[in-house]
Amino acid sequence: MIQQIKYEIKKYVMTRSNFFFLIAVTMVSIGVLFFCEGGYYSEKDLRQNFYKKIEEMNFSVADKQKIEEEREKISLEIYGEDFSEPDREAMMKKGKYADTKIDDYKLLGELLTCIDVVEKRNGNTELLAEEMEGQTGNYEKEDNQMLVDRKKLTASVSNMLFGGVPCLLLIFILSSSFAMEYESNVNPVLRITKKGGQIYISKLLTGIIIAIVTNLFFWGIYYICQFFLLGMTPQDWRQPLFLVEDCQMCASGMSIQSLLVKQIFASMLVSVLIAMLTMLLSKAIKKSIFASLVTFAIFVITLLPDLLNTVFYSSTYVTKMNDWYLMSEPEFYRMLQIEKTFNPISLLQFRYYVEQPIYTQISNYQYPTEIFPILAAVFLIGIFGMVLSWKKGR
Repeated sequence: MIQQIKYEIKKYVMTRSNFFFLIAVTMVSIGVLFFCEGGYYSEKDLRQNFYKKIEEMNFSVADKQKIEEEREKISLEIYGEDFSEPDREAMMKKGKYADTKIDDYKLLGELLTCIDVVEKRNGNTELLAEEMEGQTGNYEKEDNQMLVDRKKLTASVSNMLFGGVPCLLLIFILSSSFAMEYESNVNPVLRITKKGGQIYISKLLTGIIIAIVTNLFFWGIYYICQFFLLGMTPQDWRQPLFLVEDCQMCASGMSIQSLLVKQIFASMLVSVLIAMLTMLLSKAIKKSIFASLVTFAIFVITLLPDLLNTVFYSSTYVTKMNDWYLMSEPEFYRMLQIEKTFNPISLLQFRYYVEQPIYTQISNYQYPTEIFPILAAVFLIGIFGMVLSWKKGR
């Protein structure tokens, strides 16, 4: 079986066209990441130096009043008491914490916002922990004091749809997995040979292996890009998830690192599903080009709600403009809630499930909503696997 898998990999995976497509997809995906995170990259050194100095000075949430006074002092130097036209000469003077006074003013403002978020989180968890006393809850009383660059942490998780990139490569590679036998008229021979069924199983296992390896490869690229573009360190990945924008109500104990791990496993499950769907259509349609087009269309349609939410409705990349929308926000988010409950491809945006604990009630019991798309993916993988391993005419 191992020899057969090696043969399958050599036959339709290790080809020149696949190699060039891998390079192209890798370069484009890195380019898209740079486009999305380039705004932070341009000021990365400035922000790192600022927060390093804040850490050296041992500033914490308890120093809110001192930070407010510092910012007020800078505001008077730049805008004056009447907040008239800013003094450009004062703006460009050397700052106490950053390069210039205006940088001090802006970044101290971000620091105060971070303090507000931390204080609100501490208050919310204390209240929720008291309400859930004696019950199995998602919240524990917290006493957070850290001050971090929330813009960097938010950027590090805003592009986790990157997990869809391996699916594009899998569609291109595996669309010829079964179709090539039909196109070369070899399939009738496989159907009547004694070991034809083993060849089908080896193709199935090859697809799963390629899906897992491809997924790990691209997530490795994502991790490296976050280091070079954002300066994400192991310590940054371990920061609490509530510091990320829109995640203030996440469960206690959730970190950015735990979200990343869950996202990688969820993306791996989706990649295996897409790999098996591609092979199934390759076997059914018998033409690699048509199999790849149909699989790509299915993938885009099932991913469309998350794309619309990320690009338009969440205002991550595009300023909100209601006349752009195909439907109103309440209608869209009702549709998204249903889609997130049943669509396994929606696991590519796992952040939705951890921003705030979400449950689906069945009878008298409540279950975490993310269980249902996971079960749907496992069920479909099982069905596809049985169909693919079946040798017709055996």
